[in-house]
Amino acid sequence: MTLHSIFWINLATILVLTIAILASFKVAFGWVFIGTLVGQTVLITLVYRFLKSSFVIRKSKGKTTQKED
Repeated sequence: MTLHSIFWINLATILVLTIAILASFKVAFGWVFIGTLVGQTVLITLVYRFLKSSFVIRKSKGKTTQKED
């Protein structure tokens, strides 16, 4: 994985956890809803980037190796 991919995974995870914590503190519904929309946008972007990235899987001697461009 590239550093850029790890950044998107960390951003999505931190955002979802932050929204969950804010919801448990009974923050106003509007802020939680906006945070949820932003979180869903980040997750969709994350999945889109992973599906769009090109990588080759080569099998040799029972091992699977990945090469990212």
